[in-house]
Amino acid sequence: MKRQIISAALTLSLAACSTVQQDEKPEPLPPTAVKSVVAANQQSNDIITLEKIMANPDWFGRAPESWYWGDDSNSVYFQQKQLGNPLRDLFVVELANNHQVSQVKLSDKHGVADRNALLNQARSHEVYTFNGDVFIKEVNSSTTKQLTFTSGHEYNAMFLTNGEVAYRIANIFYAHNVETGQIRELVNLQMATKPSGVKEPESYLAKEQHKLIDYIALQHQNSKLKYAEKEKLSEQSLYVNESKFYFGKGNRVVHASLSPAGDKMLVSIASGKPNRNKTDIMPNYITDSGDIAAEKVRARVADNRQYEEQLFFLDLNKGTSQPLTYETLPGFNEDVLASVKKENYARKGKSYKSEKKPRNIHVLNMYKPIQWSQDGQHVALMLEAWDNKTRWLTTVDYTENQLVTQHKLQDDAWINWSFNQFGWLTIDNKANLYYLSEESGYS
Repeated sequence: MKRQIISAALTLSLAACSTVQQDEKPEPLPPTAVKSVVAANQQSNDIITLEKIMANPDWFGRAPESWYWGDDSNSVYFQQKQLGNPLRDLFVVELANNHQVSQVKLSDKHGVADRNALLNQARSHEVYTFNGDVFIKEVNSSTTKQLTFTSGHEYNAMFLTNGEVAYRIANIFYAHNVETGQIRELVNLQMATKPSGVKEPESYLAKEQHKLIDYIALQHQNSKLKYAEKEKLSEQSLYVNESKFYFGKGNRVVHASLSPAGDKMLVSIASGKPNRNKTDIMPNYITDSGDIAAEKVRARVADNRQYEEQLFFLDLNKGTSQPLTYETLPGFNEDVLASVKKENYARKGKSYKSEKKPRNIHVLNMYKPIQWSQDGQHVALMLEAWDNKTRWLTTVDYTENQLVTQHKLQDDAWINWSFNQFGWLTIDNKANLYYLSEESGYS
């Protein structure tokens, strides 16, 4: 405050000096004028302007974020933004030590970065990923063991019911034996067409080549023999692993959920083509190069193209893949906007005829929309229509290879408002479903 008064007085004194001759002595500044200037400056500093907000986020504080409990339940870890830059530091609060707060060293971060760790069935060990590698920690002693040392990016680490650790690299899932170190490839999701073997010549010219040139006919025969031998080896040998599943060229994996038993998987596949118009961009004028950059941000409603995901149930032991149709879902082909369309047509003097047509349906885009029971024998998932009018909570009947609806949520206006009506979903070993509902709590 003293510095502000001195600064204000000095400012007004200099201003007064500029209006008189150098040999004139300025009038002394009244105390009331000094107080009014200080109050005005202080009031202007309290005003939150858009310029102040955009200048630096540090002005409104650096609150703790992303907190989680430590293994001993007597410590709490949290992140905090560094002053003047976007980097975050990790801190720990020791509850049993008078709530002492200390920063976690970068060299020790791998041992405590287990916020999203998963426990084994005995709850004695947990598995998590750090910096793209898999780690296992013994809960009681907090001793860690690094399971993978690769330049790849491992994620979705989990314990299987047999004690092995499963994780994913791109579209390949592995099972890692912690005791022996053996790694098995469980499933390889290929976005390609399944090879059909050695084809016979089809065109007239190709047939003549095989007929007239013995070398070409011999090479073709040798290729067929090698392919047949490879197929027999894969079928009869226990030491040859064939885990590839093919889902067509130009597609992409949207969801892939592995059973805790490591013997089943649910996969949703969609077209690899973008679901938005290529001209749907927003110009960014503030770039480091000075050039205007075309950024793909949120798609405009008019350019947001419809898309559908195809569900597949994979039996990893049998090596079979079965599509799960949406035709068993109640209202899958319902014209949910029929009444609105009738009104719109009536305004134009036309009549609208409602027709049933399959709707585009996909797995709900949320945290873990596919949940398995602890033994890996039952699964539940949430599905949503593209028009945001209907959601389904379903299970899978393995014998009939079909979806079984357990609950349907319908809202002809906009279904997204009731997101938490499904909430957290779990399924037990007896296929009983539990989910958090806003209206009825746990059911």
